[in-house]
Amino acid sequence: MKALLIVNPVSGKKRITGELVNIISCLEKGGYTTTVHVTERRGDAAETARIYGSEYDVIICCGGDGTLSETVNGMISGGHRTKIGYIPSGTTNDFAYGIGLSSQTLTAAGDIVTGRPKAFDVGRFNGQEFMYIASFGAFTQSSYGTPQHLKNTFGHFAYILSGIKELAEIKPYHMSVYDAEGILHEGDYIFGAACNATSVGGIIKLDKRLVNLSDGVFEVMLVSCPKTPVQISLMAKALLNGDYNNEFLDFFHTKRLDIHCEEALPWSLDGEEAESRTDTEIEVLHEAISIILPESDENI
Repeated sequence: MKALLIVNPVSGKKRITGELVNIISCLEKGGYTTTVHVTERRGDAAETARIYGSEYDVIICCGGDGTLSETVNGMISGGHRTKIGYIPSGTTNDFAYGIGLSSQTLTAAGDIVTGRPKAFDVGRFNGQEFMYIASFGAFTQSSYGTPQHLKNTFGHFAYILSGIKELAEIKPYHMSVYDAEGILHEGDYIFGAACNATSVGGIIKLDKRLVNLSDGVFEVMLVSCPKTPVQISLMAKALLNGDYNNEFLDFFHTKRLDIHCEEALPWSLDGEEAESRTDTEIEVLHEAISIILPESDENI
């Protein structure tokens, strides 16, 4: 069997390059002849997966959730259905931990050898695929707006600090959002997300009982603009406590969103900055890819 290992050398605390020999050894003991590609720039993982995705038995990405997102983009644009292995080595790895992958690189590599593939939904944002979240507004810049050296030094805490800072810089966007059933959700929103995950930037947690990562629909969250400091405090408390039934939050499920904003709206896809625009289409690609999960994981 053949494996292509796509490695992002700058993700997380840059520790992954020192573990490559052990990872390759683990894969080879499991029967895989491994080819390694070390990424050199943004988009490299996507291009590599697109070109070579059908030439291997498994495509393994080693990096953060952004590296996984790139790999998925490449696989889908190339029309490949090869199973994907994921060794998380980023800063927060929200999606990875949400699906039960190990934070220990060698354990994660071993799980690829012994695990089982499971189909997952993928999002499409104006023609571009994303793995687990498209978001705008407050908290959105917590990922792509945090310098890499701070992510590497302070890890998850850097995201939390950025999120808290953004609360003091809240800007509402007047938006019209139509779901797949044609229902209009209109208002002044400070944050919004179409999610296929249980965590938003490591700050907002979704109840796992409400989230199915292969059910063909997104979990959508739209947060209205609070008017007073007291309302800001109540809103933040509700979000952190997972209270989705409050006056500031519109929470629903849908397979498609058509969004119009009166000004160009900055977006983030899987923690990476996306193009700002006034009109956006987001849809679910049902069970578009397969990711190898640990054999013992029964929670997904």
